[in-house]
Amino acid sequence: VVFEAWQEALERTVAIKILKKKPTNDEALPAFKAEAQILAQLSHPNIAQVFGKDCTEQGQEYLAMEWIEGPTVTEYCNSERFSIEDRLKIFITVCRAVEHAHQVGVLHRDIKPSNILVAIVDGQAQPKVIDFGIAVMMALVDQGANSHLSSAGTREYMSPERITLGHRAPADVRSDIYSLGALLFEILTDLPPHPSESLRNSSYEEVGRFLAEAPVPKLCRRLRDHDPAKLLATCQQRQLSSKKLSKVLGGDLQVIIAKALAKAPEDRYASATSLIQDVERFLTLRPVTARAPSVTYRLTRAVVAANPRATRGELLTLREVVDAISGDRVWDELRNTPTEERSLRLTIGNTYVSLGDFEQADRHLRRAHELSRSSNEDTTKAALGWLDFRQGDYEGAEDWLSQANLSDPLIMGRLAAVYAA
Repeated sequence: VVFEAWQEALERTVAIKILKKKPTNDEALPAFKAEAQILAQLSHPNIAQVFGKDCTEQGQEYLAMEWIEGPTVTEYCNSERFSIEDRLKIFITVCRAVEHAHQVGVLHRDIKPSNILVAIVDGQAQPKVIDFGIAVMMALVDQGANSHLSSAGTREYMSPERITLGHRAPADVRSDIYSLGALLFEILTDLPPHPSESLRNSSYEEVGRFLAEAPVPKLCRRLRDHDPAKLLATCQQRQLSSKKLSKVLGGDLQVIIAKALAKAPEDRYASATSLIQDVERFLTLRPVTARAPSVTYRLTRAVVAANPRATRGELLTLREVVDAISGDRVWDELRNTPTEERSLRLTIGNTYVSLGDFEQADRHLRRAHELSRSSNEDTTKAALGWLDFRQGDYEGAEDWLSQANLSDPLIMGRLAAVYAA
């Protein structure tokens, strides 16, 4: 039971968490002591602080904790009409708190909207992770320290392995990653990944089978489970039309969610930090690691990042697209894939030649040539020959083409005509 109390010595409101006089089962006291031990390990501005542990005159143990007065994270985001970007930023803050717990060896095991409250501190929204009542110290799990918590948790946010294995589930941070994915799902859509009624009204065995067989839910598809009035409210609270919200949720955010909610722990993000980094990549319009890498995907993200008009679905000129693709961000992404970089440099260089920007063309084609020297690739030599030809450097063009095993008949014909004159 939790009470609000006033601490006179420090003139502050505190939360007093106290056991009932007669616990209804043998699990309550060990869990209470374990929570006190766990909270003592944590020190983070986004985790509810514990001030101390003591006993009443009647011998009842209690915890004095930080009093958090505020709505749940989902309620707060909706009441403030947070955009998708703002929702992701507050989610990142929650992830950092969970990562802190992981770093000191603590698994929360009950991450859900009602355990993330938002307090206003100095005029700023401050999400606070609360209720470590079923958390465990990872180092103690192998000693059976969590055997009394086999069925504890909230099914909508529990990982499949915790549903099926109970207290035999390994002490793995990726179980909390699944819960963070479920939390993000609800922050974005106002719904948990799977319908509550399909989980709460079934046995653990049935839920385990359901999670094993059901595909990772789609954000856009779950949106359709709202009745029309609720769907309208959900869109308005995100300041987007239904069409635009579906478009945002159907891209890289779905890929991030799918990785966080993967059925097998090894397919999820390895840490909260990895999840944070991908969300930040999404926010800065960079390629996310959850998506299979491809040149097309990287270029698309580069174009969108470089030109805000692309995010609004407007058509861009060829010059605008090529300028966006040839920015430093793309080359940073391709620095460890020289074959892909050479191919892209060659394409961009030839495009600049056709646009008449010979300076940019020369920069990219020469870099492509540097990357292809070890393979003795001739296409870049031919491209450099065509560049020199377009600039009127016929001797340079002939030199490049003579180095290549292939010759461009069109260029060679024009060269012959030039020399004949």
